[in-house]
Amino acid sequence: MNKQPPKFTNKDTEFFYDHENSLYRDVRDPNWSLHFGIFEKLEWPKDYVKAANRLTDVMIGKWKIDENSSVLDVWCGTWAVDEYIQKKTWCKITWIDLSWIRIQEAQARINDTNKDKMDFIKMSADNLAFLANSFSHIISQSVLYHVHDREKAIQQIYDILMPWGTFVFEDFIRPNEEISEESMRYVYERLLYRTNFNHENYQDFLKKTWFTIIEATDISEHMKKSYNYLTEILKEKLNSGKPELMDEYKKLLEAYPFMVKAIEKWDLWQSLFVCKK
Repeated sequence: MNKQPPKFTNKDTEFFYDHENSLYRDVRDPNWSLHFGIFEKLEWPKDYVKAANRLTDVMIGKWKIDENSSVLDVWCGTWAVDEYIQKKTWCKITWIDLSWIRIQEAQARINDTNKDKMDFIKMSADNLAFLANSFSHIISQSVLYHVHDREKAIQQIYDILMPWGTFVFEDFIRPNEEISEESMRYVYERLLYRTNFNHENYQDFLKKTWFTIIEATDISEHMKKSYNYLTEILKEKLNSGKPELMDEYKKLLEAYPFMVKAIEKWDLWQSLFVCKK
């Protein structure tokens, strides 16, 4: 109990997502709605992509962005989210990610109508090579828990935001000091996840970085719904999925129920934060 998973590096995370790329895309959505969802009244979802887009809509609403906004998406993992945001707001959006595979796939999907409004760059969130005051808005969806030096990344995010800029993100947190062995194995070690942040001291750190916190919301029940739904998808994949991915389906099908249990036992939660510079 209460041990930390092994330390990891950005290279470890890059390898993890390069390796998992085709699997995650096959299980969740061929068009790359890879993040979690917001479910209306926490009902059993009929459409995972609709729920995922609803989370993006919630974050767009908290952004208040328009065609004059300059937006940075930190490691979203999917070009589809940025395309969705860009089409709804016509803002200029830059997406960074560690995975060359994902960057190359995103670049291949840019068309003539949005190529001047979208940019995809391979970059680490804890080494942001942008000038100070470069972006009016920054978004991050289920990413910062992967970053090798999350505190450094948040400080750099503050630096590259324009004055009065908005930072909207959701991230995994660790509500309990004591973590069960199964949660350590199937959540923390599997996802290369290390943190001592809970819902309260995460806010303390954001304030220490000089962010003003507009909103801090627990959305763990929605993450639980996401994993329950993905578990059902995986069960179907065992009967009708790709033969070359069967072993990978089984590994996820073993892990995802433990993600749900971790949320129920307070070994894992998810928080949504809205911050202003």
